[in-house]
Amino acid sequence: ENSVGGSSRGSPAFLPPAICCCCSPSCCRREIGIYFTQHSRDALTAPQDQISICEATSVCVSSIDLVQEFASWGCYIRWVESLIRDLVLLMPTKLMVSMEASIHSARVAVVLRSLLAVGVILGSTGRVEAASPDSCDANVVIPKLSFAASSLTCQQVWSRYDYNLRYAFDKRTNTVSILLSAAQTNNWIGIGFSPDGGMIGSSAMVGYLETNGTGVLRQYYLKGKSSSLVIPNQGDLHLVPGSELVAVQNQTTYLAFQVHMNYSSVTSSKLVLAFGYNGILPDPTTDELQQHLDRLQITVDFTTGMVSNPDKLRRNHGIVNIFGWAVLAPIGAIISRYFRQWDPIWFYLHVGLQCSSFIFGVAGVAMGVQLTKDLPSVNVHSHRLIGIFVLLLGTLQVLALCARPHKESKIRKYWNWYHHIIGRFVLLLAAINIIVGINLAGAGHSWKVGYAVLLVITVTSVIVLESLYWFKWYKQSPAPVLQRETFSRFNEI
Repeated sequence: ENSVGGSSRGSPAFLPPAICCCCSPSCCRREIGIYFTQHSRDALTAPQDQISICEATSVCVSSIDLVQEFASWGCYIRWVESLIRDLVLLMPTKLMVSMEASIHSARVAVVLRSLLAVGVILGSTGRVEAASPDSCDANVVIPKLSFAASSLTCQQVWSRYDYNLRYAFDKRTNTVSILLSAAQTNNWIGIGFSPDGGMIGSSAMVGYLETNGTGVLRQYYLKGKSSSLVIPNQGDLHLVPGSELVAVQNQTTYLAFQVHMNYSSVTSSKLVLAFGYNGILPDPTTDELQQHLDRLQITVDFTTGMVSNPDKLRRNHGIVNIFGWAVLAPIGAIISRYFRQWDPIWFYLHVGLQCSSFIFGVAGVAMGVQLTKDLPSVNVHSHRLIGIFVLLLGTLQVLALCARPHKESKIRKYWNWYHHIIGRFVLLLAAINIIVGINLAGAGHSWKVGYAVLLVITVTSVIVLESLYWFKWYKQSPAPVLQRETFSRFNEI
């Protein structure tokens, strides 16, 4: 609040009432830019102003009028996380200071802010919904566009930033017409054509609006990852002269151009989509491009309209593996360990859950193999090795069922040792690999918090059940034979 009210750069004296919607500075910068762009208020002209607000509060803001637009499940999850961490409603500085001056209890202030935040959400449901961003169902008419937008195929390729890709391929001239749209913000947007799916070696078209409202579309050659190796006005794209255009309408930025491509490239074009930081545009004198905020790699067949989106595949890969190795497998192990009094139901439940977990694991590995092909530039060496090793041990566990000795067999206890030790080791490795995968994918707070909650529930359940297990055994065992039976009980474990 002090950084907002005391800014010397001419930024607003206060931000409007808003709800907490993000937990990361990058999301904060994006949505602050969206608010001031759409409401034509005095914008935060310097990116440092926005960064100081984000770092000071660790939350971002969106106007009450835009609650319906941002109120997705992910936003609610991030809002709850922020609420738990006592990062809540931002209010006009003078009003908040006067209110808190009359409140001597910090806990009362926290409750008051929390109630105000909930009131904003409940009260905003009756407001008129703000204008929606561009969608594939919309009839787009853009003046000065050199090709007909109505004849283009449309696909939503990046829901996080409202990226819609419209395209058409002309076989007669081997020309691809491209119209890329995104929600209007003070960011640059880009689309790169990559020979292998990676960023390095790509030729990219980057568009943005200058401070005077003029649209700029420029080709860059991505020789490396640093700004000095991103060369402006160079690249391997053979553009149709006069086809380049940047336009803004209905709170949406459109980037249009036509490019000549050979047929082999058209059928399997590896595209790199990028989104820049809010307020950080290319240098007006050198055209130097700063690092992107986020990027996504997709593969498009411009002849058939097929789009392979690794973002969706990556999300499904995570969901399948978490459900298999972090939900089904632990439940199966818990039933086998603590609910044997349900004989023989516990055995069939255990086998069914563990086999289902193994099937989900196989599906997850198959998705992972495809992801390594779609994202060749991403280093997943450790994650891949651990995943394969977990699947290998899981396979041995399933096969061990076929070699399970009879209860009266002398080697049964050795089989039990093997089965129990390997099973616990698989669960441990799977948990570690899930954490590695979440960090590798750069997943949001909802993934991290969700998996952390799942781990806490699982570990807490095991601790409680294990304590009850040993307490019950201790109460039922006679004192003289307690020491003698301890070793046999450990063998049984």
